[in-house]
Amino acid sequence: DRVSIGAGSVIACGAHVHTHSTVKRTCSGGAELLEHAPTAIGSGVSICAGAIVLMGCSIGDRAVVGAGAVVLEGARIGPGETWAGVPARCINRPTDSEELARVTRMKGDLR
Repeated sequence: DRVSIGAGSVIACGAHVHTHSTVKRTCSGGAELLEHAPTAIGSGVSICAGAIVLMGCSIGDRAVVGAGAVVLEGARIGPGETWAGVPARCINRPTDSEELARVTRMKGDLR
């Protein structure tokens, strides 16, 4: 499986993005196969320093994953959301007016 990363996204120093897991294989003494799942990162996403994104996650456009956060396998992060913690959880979900203001600022920054 693979990872897809949208335009303008930033993956900071020490961050890890996974598309596989070795847990079952290791615990079974090699009898089990590696597990795989695609990981998708939208456009304009910020994955901060030391964050870990496990396999099968989907991160929406303009989302933020905080420093040191661990996004669990299969998590779905919505557009513009901010997730932090271990395990990571949503700590900010923008309102429509906040999202409009953010997009307007982004368009200005791209000029």
